[in-house]
Amino acid sequence: MRYLLSLILLTLSLFGFDYHLKSYTMAEGVECFFGLSSKVNEINGGNIVNSCYIQTDEGYVVIDSGPTYSYARQAFQFIEANSSLPVKFVINTSSDEVHILGNGFYQERGAQLLGPLSYKAHQGKNNTKHQTKVTP
Repeated sequence: MRYLLSLILLTLSLFGFDYHLKSYTMAEGVECFFGLSSKVNEINGGNIVNSCYIQTDEGYVVIDSGPTYSYARQAFQFIEANSSLPVKFVINTSSDEVHILGNGFYQERGAQLLGPLSYKAHQGKNNTKHQTKVTP
């Protein structure tokens, strides 16, 4: 019974993490979410990366998808409230997990993923496509 309760609580915590994202307008059509200046921990859920959305006539270009699938979903919901354009490209500036683990969210929606050569080494390793939380 104790294991079942632990499993239920763990499952709920994975889907319930709120990043409390706040968008900053950097220029017309450019919105950014700024991460915290700290190391990954249980409290920040990996939100230590900056992520930006550039609006074009055909859709968005995302710069760094964020630390988790949940982060990407929450950021996209915020952006989608302003415009219903799709995400066309995701540009990963690093292969660090906090920059790329939101990629699965956008890939499911047809976005093309771009990044450094080191990024390709992470593709196919483990199943991080739906990772919802980063922990130290």
